[in-house]
Amino acid sequence: MPKRKLRNSNSITNLGEHAQKKPREQLLRTRGAGNKENVPPSTAESFHFEALPSCDSTERISVWSSASFVVSMLQEPEESSALLQHLATYSPVPNVSQPASSFRPPPSVEEACSALKDLKQLIRPPRKHSRGAGHFVAGDDRLLSRLWQMQMFLTDYVRSGDSKQWGALSLRTAVRWEKGIHTARSLRTWTRAFLTDRHELPLTPENTWTKSLLEKRPDLKEAIGEHLQSVGKYVRALDIVDFMALPANQVKYGLAKPISLSQAQVWMRHLDYRWTKTPNGQFVDGHERADVVEYRQSRFLPAIADYDHFARQWNKDGTEVSLPDDSPRPRNRRVIYWHHDESVFYAHDRRTRRWVHKSEKAVPRAKGEGASLMVADFVSAEHGWLRSPDGKESARVLFRPGKNRDGYFTHEEILAHATTAIDILSQHYPDEQHVFIFDNAPTHLKRAADALSARKMSLHPTKPGKPVFGVDQMSNDANGNKHKRRVPMADGWFYTRAHRFMDAYRRGLNGKQAAWAAKKYHSHRVLPNNILEELDREGITSED
Repeated sequence: MPKRKLRNSNSITNLGEHAQKKPREQLLRTRGAGNKENVPPSTAESFHFEALPSCDSTERISVWSSASFVVSMLQEPEESSALLQHLATYSPVPNVSQPASSFRPPPSVEEACSALKDLKQLIRPPRKHSRGAGHFVAGDDRLLSRLWQMQMFLTDYVRSGDSKQWGALSLRTAVRWEKGIHTARSLRTWTRAFLTDRHELPLTPENTWTKSLLEKRPDLKEAIGEHLQSVGKYVRALDIVDFMALPANQVKYGLAKPISLSQAQVWMRHLDYRWTKTPNGQFVDGHERADVVEYRQSRFLPAIADYDHFARQWNKDGTEVSLPDDSPRPRNRRVIYWHHDESVFYAHDRRTRRWVHKSEKAVPRAKGEGASLMVADFVSAEHGWLRSPDGKESARVLFRPGKNRDGYFTHEEILAHATTAIDILSQHYPDEQHVFIFDNAPTHLKRAADALSARKMSLHPTKPGKPVFGVDQMSNDANGNKHKRRVPMADGWFYTRAHRFMDAYRRGLNGKQAAWAAKKYHSHRVLPNNILEELDREGITSED
């Protein structure tokens, strides 16, 4: 086989003044054993040869000179001596400066062991109030994967106890993760940074170099916000698409084409909109009606204020606050507030969230809410649900509302319910003064028995011998009877909430302001003195 000519032999320059002929065994290193990070640079030579794998039993020889000039060529084994002779007899360019050494010694095993302990606690932090380890919260899955690689690398390095294996173990860790030399080099860089500073984590620069157009153009964000406010209550992401599709807006904000619907949905989140259910607040039907406001301010609230001097009071922790000895009023019997409560339950009420086994199948279910059952009772902060001390007598009423069932819970049922409650309290709690509080529902109102009512008046003149008024009405229909039985229910705590609303109305707040204040100070019986200032700061005025 003829010898190949030296390729680019005339272009070899700046090899340095230390180029000397050396045996081939010293110049050609074993494949895979090269680790420049663990071997300090030699001061006697400024370049070396390295044999890399190639095809057809040939070898690629790379020459690094002091000026970092690289020559790569394909050479038969017989031509190696000729190349070395050429390099040895070549006259180099004088006064070539030597580069500074970039060798960094590997860290000690003790430093690696300390860093490994901190790294394990970072990946699996301990729980605060229970045993075991918690979840990784320092970053995303990409960061967690890199920290796992660092943990595996440091574990092997500490177990080996040999600092000379620093580079080889990094390459072995990279191979385990199906990576290569670049990952091994990055792994050493990440680990060194973590050894220097525990806060230096191998974070990824993803999504850090781009900014949303709304962040670059605050005027655009403000314009879209004003446009959505002009749309009304039911805004859509499509409204942003239509707004940005206007030619004037595209020219103003430098857009070449309209935005997509998915981009508009992302912008909705930037504008603090969330696709969720509408939050439900307190019902305020009729709260600000003139007659309701007049009754509340002139009769109800003053009466409650008089009774409060003799009622028990609690702090936010639920501990009873004792009355002062120098009370301005004489000590009478304790006042107990009894709140009338009504709740309606339906046959098809069910939980929608639970632990479901993967083998469960979808089952048919009934449509609609189903038959209803109303439960009416009285509750107080001191005694809970109204019943006798032994639990045999109870004021609870089970009522099946409906035309073909028990009818409807009207003032007749309210009077009967209150009568039952008064009988129980008079017999078992005679040493206390009891105050019943009902909500002002239309069904709870009743005129006097002899009061005029247009519903009971005849349209035409009354015939002789016929009664004008006094038509008897059944309180229950033919199918309805009051069933009384004990139903296990948790104690209700309406005392604090009810007094909180009373105090709000006493201070002149309207329904919306009272609901906001009651939610903010949900653990207080009364509101702070600066509640009006807080409402002004929040922008909740009496004109809303």
